[in-house]
Amino acid sequence: GNNKGEIKETLINSTFNIVPDNSLNGKNTKLFQNYPNPFSHSTKFNYTIAAPSNVELLIHTFTGQYVITLVSEQQKEGSYTVNWNSADIPPGLYFYTLKVDGMEWVKKAIRVK
Repeated sequence: GNNKGEIKETLINSTFNIVPDNSLNGKNTKLFQNYPNPFSHSTKFNYTIAAPSNVELLIHTFTGQYVITLVSEQQKEGSYTVNWNSADIPPGLYFYTLKVDGMEWVKKAIRVK
């Protein structure tokens, strides 16, 4: 039992500087935490694309139910901001996923009343 815990902790520590930067692919494609979060009516998603890519930004409920596609297009490298007006969805925990050329980054967003 303890050995697995120690191994897991070591792995987390050794990759701590890599995983939050979303740079496992060796490039600087990043998905940032939405702002504001928690949010009531609208929130902004920021992300950076390292190279021209096919990009999708999707919203799902915490149970995995599809909500909306915010982005689905070819984009040049650079930084992007997407505003989501969420007035028509119920409060709760949501996941937003950035898909870039087959790779995925996922973060949580919380909608409040």
